[in-house]
Amino acid sequence: KDFASIRPPKRKTLPEVYDFETTKLKIDEIPNLKHQLILHLGLHGWFRHGEVRDLKIKNIDHDKKTIFINQSKGCKDGEIDVSKKTLDLVNRYLKQFNPKEYLFEGQKGGKYASINKVCQNHLGFRFHSLRASGANHAKLSGYSLFDISNKLRHSSIQTTEFYLRPNLKSLADL
Repeated sequence: KDFASIRPPKRKTLPEVYDFETTKLKIDEIPNLKHQLILHLGLHGWFRHGEVRDLKIKNIDHDKKTIFINQSKGCKDGEIDVSKKTLDLVNRYLKQFNPKEYLFEGQKGGKYASINKVCQNHLGFRFHSLRASGANHAKLSGYSLFDISNKLRHSSIQTTEFYLRPNLKSLADL
């Protein structure tokens, strides 16, 4: 065998988890509505980075209060329940920015590519930590592992159990 082509196994690392309420308050104070909505979807809807990037306007169902996720991780489709507050934020954003196809579009159209940068600039950490922070908050609030696993769109409960290990970062870290 050619040892130069052998790669070590990919390390599975947990995303850092931050205090939900403090993170929520920081997001609510962001004056840029586009940035605020992007981060809101990560924390409250538990969206993955690519799901936010690929989100099309036509996949938002205001009547059912859901957002359809098309071909997410593992080539899976899914539907995410969203709150009235999230839909109100989406409507304000749509009126202000008037995107054509994707909910978040770059200056020249197409998908918005700066999602991690937005999160890093406003909160000081990667976007995936929003998803983990929201899910861990649900666990601490008494939601069942089954319900959390469904909303995270995990294929197995074991993935969710691994994901929800207590690793809450200090409020001083924010």
